[in-house]
Amino acid sequence: MPVENIQKGGEVVSEVNGAENMVSTDNKNSNSQDAMVVLEFASDDSAAYISLVEPLGGGREPTLLDVEAELKLAGVTHGIDLDVAKEMLAHKDYSRKACIARGTPVINGKDGRIQFFFKPAVELAPKDKRYGEKDMKNLGLVTNILAETPIAKIELPSEAVDGTDVFGRTIIARPGREAGFKIGSGTKIVSEGTLMVAEVDGNLRWLKDRFVVEDTLVIPENVGTSTGNIEFIGSVLVKGEVKENFSIISKKNITVNNFVSNATLVAEGDITVGLGVINSSLSAKGNIKLNFCENSTVDCQGDFTSQSCILSDIYCGGAMNVSTGKGVVVGGKYTAISGFNANIIGSENYAKTSVTLGRGALISDERLVLEERVKALETNLKKLIQVANLLQEYKQKTGPLPPERESMLASAIRSKFTFQREINQIKKRIKEINYELQKAADLTLYARKNLWPGTTIKIGAEVLTVRDAHIRTAVRVGKSGAIECVSI
Repeated sequence: MPVENIQKGGEVVSEVNGAENMVSTDNKNSNSQDAMVVLEFASDDSAAYISLVEPLGGGREPTLLDVEAELKLAGVTHGIDLDVAKEMLAHKDYSRKACIARGTPVINGKDGRIQFFFKPAVELAPKDKRYGEKDMKNLGLVTNILAETPIAKIELPSEAVDGTDVFGRTIIARPGREAGFKIGSGTKIVSEGTLMVAEVDGNLRWLKDRFVVEDTLVIPENVGTSTGNIEFIGSVLVKGEVKENFSIISKKNITVNNFVSNATLVAEGDITVGLGVINSSLSAKGNIKLNFCENSTVDCQGDFTSQSCILSDIYCGGAMNVSTGKGVVVGGKYTAISGFNANIIGSENYAKTSVTLGRGALISDERLVLEERVKALETNLKKLIQVANLLQEYKQKTGPLPPERESMLASAIRSKFTFQREINQIKKRIKEINYELQKAADLTLYARKNLWPGTTIKIGAEVLTVRDAHIRTAVRVGKSGAIECVSI
């Protein structure tokens, strides 16, 4: 007879009744019962468990064939471990339940995540100084960041791996979800999606739900107690004014729509002030453009443009243009390397005004120092040559010199070459200065309305003190080599 399977609840039960072990009903105990194989399954079919029911009254013992038949009948095909059954059968272990088949578990994908290297929100507060003090002008408004600087690390979702239950059916794994974040302007994703970096140099800030990097810092109102001092790697635009005792330092350009009063602006690019500058200090490697400048110090490597300059100290590495609006330059010290153009220079009350055109006034002093240095070197060189000549003549007449004399001769020869090299270098520089002075002599200063007494004008190495009022005048170095005023 075949193995008879009896279904009892969630269990599959096999009654051992092998034909090869049949006995007549006359010889069997009426109360005998063959051993049974019982299978149970995990609720998700991820495992199958076997237990053996002990035979009764001389019933037949279970065999491995019985177990295999039961597994086949139940449809178990995956992850079967018959060694478990063999061990139980060998020890006639009827006291426990063991796992005979185990499915391959699913590996759900791990969700991606993002780790920011900066705080998403910035609270303005005075920064700490030494000894526990607070810097009330440094509120942390700006977070300077260079292009390619990491902003966040992105962990990608891991791969999902499907599983298999004991019946050989596929269990679908849940894929991991992408990390939830947004890409802001001025940022980018690199390194195969695992890193967020700055795309430009600028200010890193949190805007609603994402980081952005802005190459222009916009201050919607004033620079003052609400912002603190500004030091920024990009350009700065101030829609209001810069208040007293505050400063802006920019690696690019600075634009202020209103006034700058008793403040400091430093830019590696241009500076533009929509209204005026009063009692302030400005420095730019580019151009500077103002409405007016009063009681201020300006260092401009490019061109300088304003409608008026009063009692200021201005250096302009390019051309200085004060010819729009009133176009007044009154009181103070002004230097323009490549040109000077104004409507009115000085005032009727003889305000002391100094104007230097070209680098001549600056380098002519250098030339005097260098010429004095050449004289001193040539005097010393002449003495060294005399000493060297005397020692060499003595050596020719008497033979080898004493050691101290030989040392003196060698030192004199070395110093002679050193002095000659330095003299040649200085003379080369003097030649360059002379060329620059010649170029400066070709420059012209224009006073398109009035040039008043009390004004001192330097062009190249020449100086003119204006003693009479002039109208519509060009000031230049004439053919005589002296500065002259010519009507225009």
